Amino acid sequence: MSVFDKTICDCCVCPMQCVLKALERQEVELFTRSEGFIGVTISRVEDFIVFTEEGGKFAICNITAVSIAPSAFTPFPLKPIQTNNKGLCACCEEPMTNVARSRMREGQPFDIEFISSPEAVPAPGVLIQQVGEGIVFGLVVENTPMFFSTCAMTRISPSNSSSNTNFITRFKELKSK
Repeated sequence: MSVFDKTICDCCVCPMQCVLKALERQEVELFTRSEGFIGVTISRVEDFIVFTEEGGKFAICNITAVSIAPSAFTPFPLKPIQTNNKGLCACCEEPMTNVARSRMREGQPFDIEFISSPEAVPAPGVLIQQVGEGIVFGLVVENTPMFFSTCAMTRISPSNSSSNTNFITRFKELKSK
């Protein structure tokens, strides 16, 4: 994780690179600012690019969230929050990190809305498990592990129990429209 000391992308890009590196060789759902990709396998992560076995190459700066099947997930620590070093995106990342940390302490589910397409869809009923530098890790309904870039989070709100349907299923339905 030494890359944090060598770039201004410390707020969310480097932390997302660390998450994706930990998920190499795994099949994931990858959400970008323009589209979501269901069932892609990460072959390698280097130089701020995710390479997939399907041939896709994704700029990490545009990845807003990633999820993985619970059965394939092994927990790992997130990059600790840095209080003495500010990236260019501190205006966005730091406030959302603080909100997520306070919500995590409450131990209640929250809906997290983040930038993606075809439209912003809140991940319902997220139980926030960890908050690190630029990343929020939580379990969405059915205990699906999901990592959110705090720079791409647009809202955290109390969970609406009526919206607690499978997030990935809802996303697939929206994408097929």
